Amino acid sequence: MRILVSDDGPAGARLARRLADAGHAVVADAGGARPGAIVAAISGPDGVERVRGLRRAHPGVPVLALTRVPFPDIAMAEDLKISLAFPGFGGGDDCPGARRPRYPLALPGTVVGPLAGAPRPEDTRFVEMLRAAGIRASARAEMQLWLTVAAAWLSPLRGAVVAAAQQGLALVAKEDLITVAARAVRERLHLARTAGLPLDAGTVPMLLMPESWTAGRVREIARALLVAPDLPSLPTSEEAVKVRERLEPLARSAGVRTPAADFLDGFAAEDAQACAPSAAREPVEAGESRRSARR
Repeated sequence: MRILVSDDGPAGARLARRLADAGHAVVADAGGARPGAIVAAISGPDGVERVRGLRRAHPGVPVLALTRVPFPDIAMAEDLKISLAFPGFGGGDDCPGARRPRYPLALPGTVVGPLAGAPRPEDTRFVEMLRAAGIRASARAEMQLWLTVAAAWLSPLRGAVVAAAQQGLALVAKEDLITVAARAVRERLHLARTAGLPLDAGTVPMLLMPESWTAGRVREIARALLVAPDLPSLPTSEEAVKVRERLEPLARSAGVRTPAADFLDGFAAEDAQACAPSAAREPVEAGESRRSARR
């Protein structure tokens, strides 16, 4: 199949490599023959307009949009009828011979489905395409809802990883940060429930069980990080910042405070800012958060 991959980010590049290895003709521009499928990145209004342009150029071609960030406004893209994918692929591909778990502990694989409603035939075809490329994938309904819940509990972990790294340590060596991360996960899930988002069965125990139970799940991920230093299913620092931006309006409207999650988001924001080529630093806030992490 000829597949147009318009996402030049790490997830798009990794997927393009996997698809090419599986025998597909992968192209990076819209010229030439009509593609059989399109892969694009979508995490905000610009991404929506980019996909809309691809739709106009290739009407009827199914689109798989990659994102680990909750969608900003579902109404903006409902008419596009895209398939949304949480990219959990990566594994050991980037480091041949390294000891990495094939499927990270306590993290989802690649999940594909429509923004709302039940999976459609094109969602199933995308899942089959990913599996044929060696990617663990599954289809599910209501991806906008699922992605909001998944991002709510995964994004604080990125901040915890960064906070530990600032001290030259792995997260597994920072029991205090594991505790804060567990609290942040519960705060975010409580926010999602209070805002009226139903939780899937896999996340309910994190609210019903004691905080120590959630800390145990975080500890599992921290151990996995010893052999997979950058688990592909975790949001990047940039994605964690976007997750916070998406969830802040929910927190305000629901009147829910999330101090532990906000604390860890600060480290992700520092990390994202440091990586931005022309970003201005905020030394006072950054220094304060680092001092707090050492207490």
